[in-house]
Amino acid sequence: MKKHLLCRADELHFALEVFFRENPGWQDSYVAADKEGVYGIRIDWEENVPYVNKKIIYLVGKNNS
Repeated sequence: MKKHLLCRADELHFALEVFFRENPGWQDSYVAADKEGVYGIRIDWEENVPYVNKKIIYLVGKNNS
């Protein structure tokens, strides 16, 4: 089971608080995760062309505080 754990819930909670404080307007973003971290994902539009905007929320093994 441990190999599927990314981080403690309180660490992710803190990372999300910091992420939203530093990235206003991203509260409607989706969240994706892989073995390396957790990311905020948004579909943005530029001249009627959609593109994926991705920002790091939390990196596994890194101290984000």
